[in-house]
Amino acid sequence: MSTARLDTAARTEAQYFTPAVALLGGLPSAKEHGLVFHRFAIFAESQFRTLEKSPEIQRLRLYNDRQRQELSYLVQANGKPRPNLPRDSTGSSRFDKVTRLQQDDADKIRAHEETVQALLRTAIDMFGRALASSDDFDDALLRLASLWMSHHAREDLHANVKATIGAIPSHKFVRIVIQLSARLEDTATQFQAILHAVFERLVAEHPFHCLYQLLTARGFGLSQRKEGDRRRSSSVRGSASSAKARDDGPRTSRSFAAEKILAKVAKRSATAAGRIRDVDLFCVAAIEWAWLPPEQPKVAPGTRKAAPLVMDKTLKLAQIRHLAIPIPTAPLAIDLTCKYRADAMVTIKGFAREWVRAGGIHVPKITTCVGDDGRSYKQLVRPSAHLPACLPGLPALTSPLF
Repeated sequence: MSTARLDTAARTEAQYFTPAVALLGGLPSAKEHGLVFHRFAIFAESQFRTLEKSPEIQRLRLYNDRQRQELSYLVQANGKPRPNLPRDSTGSSRFDKVTRLQQDDADKIRAHEETVQALLRTAIDMFGRALASSDDFDDALLRLASLWMSHHAREDLHANVKATIGAIPSHKFVRIVIQLSARLEDTATQFQAILHAVFERLVAEHPFHCLYQLLTARGFGLSQRKEGDRRRSSSVRGSASSAKARDDGPRTSRSFAAEKILAKVAKRSATAAGRIRDVDLFCVAAIEWAWLPPEQPKVAPGTRKAAPLVMDKTLKLAQIRHLAIPIPTAPLAIDLTCKYRADAMVTIKGFAREWVRAGGIHVPKITTCVGDDGRSYKQLVRPSAHLPACLPGLPALTSPLF
């Protein structure tokens, strides 16, 4: 490796990395191959970032701009496309010299840009191969995502990226699902097509690690609103105006994108459709409960401890029974089989009617979720502190509003 560093980057790639990758192509896939792919990716990324900000190429671009301006000035000053200027002993005029210099610099800039883009494609491809063949490189996904997203507008890049992203196991994207969901849009670009495909895989294969993000983006309870279900319990009628604002707020491009992804996956699989419906049902109930104005607890005579409050039985959260989704605050391991069987995780049996009010600015409610294992799980429920009352949000991956 030390010998290779003494040579130029192009020769290092041609003599070491490219032959190594070609050799691996003729061998059965093994996780040890990931080390070669990862080192190649690190090399390509380092060269890409160095050349992308090269001071030399910045000077060439500056000179090239000045040369174009000079040529334009000479043409305008003489009123001819090719001005008849004095020539030196070699038979060349100032116009001819500047033209040659401008063309030479333009060729150097073009060759430099082609090298930079080739390194970018190589880095993304090798990081993708490292992720597809091995679990030993935790930084590979973040590096790949950084390169891919920072150049999302380059349509010529995504033809190669599509196959690279598609070969990476979907569970590896769970770590950055929040960042990915923030980039969703309902636009007809290759970047969005690849991103939508990633989320379609995630919803189908790892639903409980990504549905909360997509439902947040889409907006909650759309299925109920489409069916005309706008009933409100008597206990929350006082906040009907804010609830209506939350339901009827403006839709965004991200919202439409999330809705399309969910609808497409639900159409393909009845199991996925049921999970989307159950998570959406829980989120609607949780938001209704979170935004319910807290009651003033009564203190029993002779004691300073407030008596537990009782949840109104007409609330959606109180009516939940045997919902086949994981406990919101319980850790959920990634299932590499993508089955997420109900008997392999603790699901929601219901919510206890009794609850207590905590102190603080937002006055959160301490609620008890009963799991199908018979255990009780404490839930701290409050409206989002970062958004106005007309726009609630879910800040956590596995614990929406809790």
